Amino acid sequence: RRDLGRDLGLLRFKQLKVEIPDFSEINISYWFKPYMIEELALIKRHLDDIKDSKIREFFYVCFSSTVRLVSRTRKGEFKLYRMPEEEWKRFRPDVFGVFEKRVNDSISKMGEFFEFVSKNKLKAKSEIFEANASKLFTEEFPEDGRKKLAEESVNLIVTSPPYGDSHTTVAYGQFSRYSLIWLGYDKGKTLEIDKKSLGGQQKNMDINSKTLNETLIKIRNKSRAREVNSFFVDLNECLRKLYRVLLPKGHACFVLGNRTVNKVKIPTDEIITELGKSIGFERIGIIHRRIPSKRIPWKSSPTNIPGQKVETISRENIIILRK
Repeated sequence: RRDLGRDLGLLRFKQLKVEIPDFSEINISYWFKPYMIEELALIKRHLDDIKDSKIREFFYVCFSSTVRLVSRTRKGEFKLYRMPEEEWKRFRPDVFGVFEKRVNDSISKMGEFFEFVSKNKLKAKSEIFEANASKLFTEEFPEDGRKKLAEESVNLIVTSPPYGDSHTTVAYGQFSRYSLIWLGYDKGKTLEIDKKSLGGQQKNMDINSKTLNETLIKIRNKSRAREVNSFFVDLNECLRKLYRVLLPKGHACFVLGNRTVNKVKIPTDEIITELGKSIGFERIGIIHRRIPSKRIPWKSSPTNIPGQKVETISRENIIILRK
């Protein structure tokens, strides 16, 4: 921290020049002011020098959040909506101050987590695979993952599927784009995130859910209805793979919200229950809760008509299925 603070002081007094990453393919100055670009580049350079990969990745997470908070992206949004010009002119956050606060908050939360783990004598090892769950048991799934996730090898699955609406509710790719680019990820890959997410490519297949079929009829916009159907077609394929990987009597827990499309509430909890039953799952419980805090705005304009707002997703449902 001392070296970073020293370099930051030198930078602000024009006594230090920092190398800026190659942003030639994107209009970085549209989303960040020159001083922001310089200070973010300086912070990133210092983080890159951290030798311990686990510690480095912890700080990368804090940096990623900082990138979004100091950018021109309108706060409380989930897409790349820019601040109005007058607000942007006045906007001058302390980049290092924002980063430092994110670090301190994260350290505090990590402390609470480790205290809980230690107190309850919990031991667990995690491995992360970048893969498509619908490709499990195929050559397209990472080899290491295929070895560890054989058929009937898992007794518990806990997951929160994407909401399935990059157009109006959650655009994961847009939300994370500039954070990922600042972290060095390929721009092309960041642009493909929403396309590769569930429902990213339209499909016209029918699946076994009466509730879904009734809901699609209520959505009068045919294009939007196809998007919703495509999402559940992809989700259904994932459910089939999850069923295969579970041990008999194993459980799968889905944390999800019921979003709104074209003013029609999508009963995702009931649709997943029906799809699960058609595959062989049994629903043994459902837990409802109001989301205490989240990044998704409470209201959005899914019809793209100015002034027309609907509540997005303020409640979560936890669906518990058993094989």
